[in-house]
Amino acid sequence: MIFHSAQSVVTKMILKLFFTVACLQAAGLSFAQTEKQKDMMYKFINSSSTSVGIFPKKKPITNKEELFSNATVYPIYKVVVNTENEKELVQKKDYFLVSYENELYKFIDAPKMFSYLKNDPFFVNFYKLSSENKDFKIIYFTEIYSLDSKYLKPLITDTNMSFVIDDDKKYTFSDYIDNRYGSINKLKELQELDQLRDKLTVSDYNNSVKNDYEYYNYVCPKDTALVLKTLINQIKFATKDFTTGQELRLKNKVYHKIKPYEALKKIKQKKESDILLLKTKEEEYFKGLTNVTGFYEYKIYGVSITNELLEILTTEQFIDYKKYIDVRKPMIETRLNFYNNKYRNRYGYEIIEKEGGKPGNYFEYSNKILEDCGCFYDETVKGRQKRVKIN
Repeated sequence: MIFHSAQSVVTKMILKLFFTVACLQAAGLSFAQTEKQKDMMYKFINSSSTSVGIFPKKKPITNKEELFSNATVYPIYKVVVNTENEKELVQKKDYFLVSYENELYKFIDAPKMFSYLKNDPFFVNFYKLSSENKDFKIIYFTEIYSLDSKYLKPLITDTNMSFVIDDDKKYTFSDYIDNRYGSINKLKELQELDQLRDKLTVSDYNNSVKNDYEYYNYVCPKDTALVLKTLINQIKFATKDFTTGQELRLKNKVYHKIKPYEALKKIKQKKESDILLLKTKEEEYFKGLTNVTGFYEYKIYGVSITNELLEILTTEQFIDYKKYIDVRKPMIETRLNFYNNKYRNRYGYEIIEKEGGKPGNYFEYSNKILEDCGCFYDETVKGRQKRVKIN
């Protein structure tokens, strides 16, 4: 197993001038971990030789020795920007690429593995630089997520980090940050969220589920009181000094926004024509609401409550609430643009897995939490799946 990290003394001096490299040497992995990774790589790469589909079968690999006598393993580094805006490379021990017989495999939080198509821009650039014996590094800046798990879109840079290659485009380092994140401060903000997310425990996840009004909105939508109570609990958990007065005002405003004609409906001795009129008015009311979409449009029963949150929460409380949601529900960003800027990942799969959870139990695990909180699946609500699939 050979890591692509040969550097001259001159290059090392240049590196010190430009950025700090953390965990640069492959020897940073213990022997036991390396053997475990070797077993996993052999298992998954060899399994691709028996896969069926449109791609031709590959010749099976006899043993690990055959694989690693011909494979090259490339570490992947996260570019971390510190408080002085200096760039630091941190090796992610569970993120790496494996090149074997003109095939390229990507491992993220192994045993997750992905193979590249030959026409993928990253694949083309990777093998072009490899064939030219260029010294390059594989990097990324922030964690990104698909619908159900982490996703990695690696980039290529040189040892001086003078450029960044993203797909078929080449940027200067500063231009890439401006183009991708808008500013270096925004990048630092997103990396802070990554750090907070990495520290989440199963206990944090349990509280996230208990206090997520969107789950309740989905599973037991007819229990409006419970859904509103959970919204209030989530805000209490996420913010500081959320007062009783704020709670009462917010609950009152949200309730009347989602039930605008509830008071009139309760008046006794209404005529049938009055009931029909109220129903028509309610339908017109909801049609008239602006259908705002986006990551930072907070909704309940499909109705935006962002304005109500901004109106009642203090600026500091709103920022804390936003950060709470961003950490526990990172935005989805993959190559499939259809999902981008629309949905969030219900982060939790990695937390439970990290602390010894077994795959396949996450749905039942989360549903049990909801039931313990008094939210049972409403069988009368049509068009929904039997279980709440949350990650």
